[in-house]
Amino acid sequence: TPDPPPRPDHQWTIWLSSVRSALANLSAAAGVETEAGRHALRLAVVAAVGEIIAQASGLPHGYWIVLTAMIVLRPDYASTIFRGVQRAGGTVVGAGLGLATALLLHVGPAVLVAAVGVTMTVSYAVFAVNYLLFAVFLTDFVVTLLALLGQTAEQTVVARLIGTGIGAALALAGYLAWPSWEGESAQQKLARLFETQADFGSMLVRAYVRPAPADRAAIAAAARTARRARTDAEASADRLADEPPHPPLTARLAYGLTGIGRRLAHVSLTLDAALESTHPGREQAPAVQPDHAVKAVDQFADALETAARAVAGSLRSLRPPAGMPPLRELQSALYQEFTDDQDAATGGAPPLGTAGLDTVLVSATDEYTDAFDTAADVLRQRLGS
Repeated sequence: TPDPPPRPDHQWTIWLSSVRSALANLSAAAGVETEAGRHALRLAVVAAVGEIIAQASGLPHGYWIVLTAMIVLRPDYASTIFRGVQRAGGTVVGAGLGLATALLLHVGPAVLVAAVGVTMTVSYAVFAVNYLLFAVFLTDFVVTLLALLGQTAEQTVVARLIGTGIGAALALAGYLAWPSWEGESAQQKLARLFETQADFGSMLVRAYVRPAPADRAAIAAAARTARRARTDAEASADRLADEPPHPPLTARLAYGLTGIGRRLAHVSLTLDAALESTHPGREQAPAVQPDHAVKAVDQFADALETAARAVAGSLRSLRPPAGMPPLRELQSALYQEFTDDQDAATGGAPPLGTAGLDTVLVSATDEYTDAFDTAADVLRQRLGS
């Protein structure tokens, strides 16, 4: 039988959850103390200045100034220079190629239409491969298209060169006026990603077995810190993708590690939601757990923090991780503690897909274990040589 359509209240819950997640991301990135916040403010100011220049000068296609500034200006100096050189060089070469292509107009409009199609296809085909080539063929496409629409190629080339030059200069000036000299590399930000995720996760795991109500303010603060660290790490991974490779910390490795960080974040948010939904009033404490269960949870939480320190130390030193705790053994012991209680009560261990906070805790610790072990294995493979 087909699945029943989702209830309106369920759809509303999903939409509300998406809005809350978006607002949480915005809150984590807001402020000049974050890389995303600094870059957003700097980019807004540069774009506004570029628009003022475009309007005051009356240049044709003045929006190319703002567009170039927004493309060239990056969160760090190296990427800004690298992208600026590529944009400027590609525009100059593309402008010359566009002039040559526009001469085909004397052959006939059909040939020019074919040239527009070819340059557009090639420009987007090389976009993810090399931005310099993309800028070359994109400029060629723009000059050819406007020539087809009746504007002379010479006018388009001059406007394109002026707009690109002003926009690139504004981007560089904006960065030099407010540089992001943080003294932190991608290594530091990736390391902090795992440390903050482990702190958040261990706090949630410990809160489950504590007799007192969970400190929601402390949990929310840990969640914001972890989310902010994840945002900064993902921005660093994007930055590495725009720069020449610097092994062993390549963009591919950084993207893999930030993917593990997102996995840890999803696990923590699931466990946090389970804790809060079980006691929505926040004044009721979790059920009192046996001492041996509390001990098993605490041991796993301690190991989680130790694993994070090992992974973070590996990233900072660019050496294979050392001192990883036996997370899988500790998680298996925790699993036995909670499933044994279920065995005594029901005569059989519950399937992991069933509802219940015990099940959520066991599943979350399994995900934590797998994520940190995966991160350690990846680092051993990439940094072992």
